[in-house]
Amino acid sequence: MAGLQTQGQHPHDWLEHPSQKRTGLFQPARPERDRSFGEDVVEKLASELARLVGIPVAPVQLAVRDGVRCALVADVRLPNWELQAGHALMPEVVFNDDPDDPGQRGHNVEAIGQALARFATPPDSALPSTFRAFDVFAGYLVFDAVIAHSE
Repeated sequence: MAGLQTQGQHPHDWLEHPSQKRTGLFQPARPERDRSFGEDVVEKLASELARLVGIPVAPVQLAVRDGVRCALVADVRLPNWELQAGHALMPEVVFNDDPDDPGQRGHNVEAIGQALARFATPPDSALPSTFRAFDVFAGYLVFDAVIAHSE
C-alpha cells in the first residue's frame, strides 16, 4: 500500500505494483449496494466513455484484491503534485468559510468559478486552448449527470 485517500465518502487505498510506474486508487465494489452492475464496472465504463468523447480522465482497470472486485484508477498527478479537495480553494473566495457547517452557502457556481479562475485545463489535455479549469469542472458535472454517476 502506498497511501490512503481520505477525501470523499469512503476512504480508499493507493496501491503500488513493482511493474507499474504509478500508483492506483483501489475503489472496491460495495456489495451492500443493490445494483445490477457493480460500481467497479460503472467506473470503468464511465472512464472509457469520457475518454471517447474527449474528457480528461484517469485510466481505470478492473481488478480483484483479496477476493474483492474493484476499479483500479491510475494516479494521473504530475510528479511532486498533491491531490487536494476543491474545498481547499474556497477560503480564497468565501470569507468566514466553515467546512463543518452543513448550511454553508459558499458552494455556488459563482464562488467555484472564482476559486478556479487562475487554473488551466489538465496538462496534455486535448481541450481547446480557450478552456479553463472551470470549463472542465462544469464538463465533469454535466458528464456525471448524463451518465447518472452517483459519486
